[in-house]
Amino acid sequence: MGEPPFVASTLDDAVFPAAACGETVQYYFTAESTNGIVWSEPEDAPAALHHTISGSSTTSVVSHDFETSAGWTSGAAGDNATGGLWTRVNPVGTEAQAEDDHTPGAGVACWVTGQGAVGGSASAADVDGGRTTLVSPAFDLSALANPVVRYWRWYSNDWRSVDALNNSQHVNADTFRVDISNNNGANWVNVETVGPGGLETLGGWMFHQFRVADYVAPSSQTKLRFVAEDANTGSIIEAGLDDFEIVDVACSGSIPFCFGDGTGPTLCPCNNDGLAGRGCDNSISTGGAVLTSAGTPSISADTFVLTSSGERLTALSIFLQGDSEILAAPYGDGLRCTGGSLKRLYTKNASGGVVSAPTGGDPSITVRSAAAGDTIPAFGTRFYQVYYRDPNLTFCPAPLGNTFNVSNGLRVIWAP
Repeated sequence: MGEPPFVASTLDDAVFPAAACGETVQYYFTAESTNGIVWSEPEDAPAALHHTISGSSTTSVVSHDFETSAGWTSGAAGDNATGGLWTRVNPVGTEAQAEDDHTPGAGVACWVTGQGAVGGSASAADVDGGRTTLVSPAFDLSALANPVVRYWRWYSNDWRSVDALNNSQHVNADTFRVDISNNNGANWVNVETVGPGGLETLGGWMFHQFRVADYVAPSSQTKLRFVAEDANTGSIIEAGLDDFEIVDVACSGSIPFCFGDGTGPTLCPCNNDGLAGRGCDNSISTGGAVLTSAGTPSISADTFVLTSSGERLTALSIFLQGDSEILAAPYGDGLRCTGGSLKRLYTKNASGGVVSAPTGGDPSITVRSAAAGDTIPAFGTRFYQVYYRDPNLTFCPAPLGNTFNVSNGLRVIWAP
């Protein structure tokens, strides 16, 4: 992606390459201080990375903080560990195992491999002699658009004991596996294998997420399993799981932006801030125009309608579309954040300060955009604002203002 462009004294802007709906996007930041030191976030980047999901919004479908068992079970066919079996507890920490669960606030419980006594050694209750499996209940993901599984895990296979009676120098010899099934556990597909080496084998709560469809077709019998194993030379192995969640990712819809309410980096031209979430205020003090939407932004079934309200009562209004977002800039009596290839889609007069498009026999937005030379692709993003006449020359006089104003913006992702 390269170096992000500088857009303000405390703001940089970076555009990620296009990604599939629900795809996990990994990233990190670096910055060089004035004395030449390069700082990274996360600290161990690029060996450790931040994670996010490509999409416009997420809906939580399953959320387990493991304060109750929530249908999860310890044990599966083929397990043969003699110690350190999965158990749901308020963990007693050791040099290799978590002392606290991951859940913020009042939560205390999580799943860990074995529970020893307070003050016990790292080898007292770790996984020994084979494998132990934690199995989820079956989840019905069949009706979800883009299900994504996310969780926090702990894994340690790197601890070196200094206890002469339990000396363990066999480090980085084992792995921690996460598998998924879409037929109730009859068959499994590996999602990730942690280890045998690397930063994520040193203990600590680590976040991971993945799109289900990258591994199996989402079904009504989707299960996960987490397998910790002491399979080789008698290592100290500890694992944990907490804050498991399944979200459904939406990749179409509209998100408001470019507010003239004083919250952004650019102020309204004449200090004419609007109400929260609106454009800059106008000469009849409506609090500014607010752009909203209805219907579905879909290339194949476009029912999307834009509505601007809070304008002057009969204002001449132009619906503007751009293919990029710019830093808010003064534009008439308001702010414009819609940039790139600009298209005037519709010109209409407001009634009672409200105007919508398309209406009646108007072509749909996708049809109108294509006719104007911009064919919107599936999962393409477009930016919309409405600018409208405000002829009161004394309200926000030139050179600061002009005889028109602008609504807030909508950032719209178009579904196939």
